[in-house]
Amino acid sequence: LSDGQLPVVYWGMVQAYSASCEIDKMSTAIDRALELNPNDPGMLAVFGNFLAFGGRWEEGIALIDRALALEPERSRPWWHYAKAKHQISQGHYEQALDYFHDAFQQRNWASHLNFAYTLSHMGRQSDARNSVNSLLRLNPGYTVEKAAQFYRLNCFDDQYVAKVRKGLQIAGMPSRSKTAGLNSSEPIAAK
Repeated sequence: LSDGQLPVVYWGMVQAYSASCEIDKMSTAIDRALELNPNDPGMLAVFGNFLAFGGRWEEGIALIDRALALEPERSRPWWHYAKAKHQISQGHYEQALDYFHDAFQQRNWASHLNFAYTLSHMGRQSDARNSVNSLLRLNPGYTVEKAAQFYRLNCFDDQYVAKVRKGLQIAGMPSRSKTAGLNSSEPIAAK
């Protein structure tokens, strides 16, 4: 029903393609939205994170850098997530931690999740366990499997998810079960 001249239409398309991890289609919708509104820092940051999470790290971070240049004083902490997670994907945990500090929000369980697996990979198990405890206070019942599902739903590749799982296991994050077959990050089929 749209004449193609409203960026918000493409915003919706980007979200839909992100939900189904159709990164090529999402990228096309992003390009169309930014043709109409190239300097909206909110759109740039969201689009940049979506692209980065889908494996297009450099493209996504370039959009985030544009957003930060446009709104240096009023940027949102989560705008830094893609930069941090790109460092995780490369095994650069110290640099990732610096970006996660920029993105940290005390009342956001995801901030504590990010710290838990990053600190574990850095050998800082006590700090990682403290982050797990903070996460569980904010989001009781959270498990390694839920974290893996969260990252898969956000289009992260299997390598990234494996790093998250390993870090959280080292940090002492609870698992759904130690029983074979139930320790998977795959959803349990309904009977």
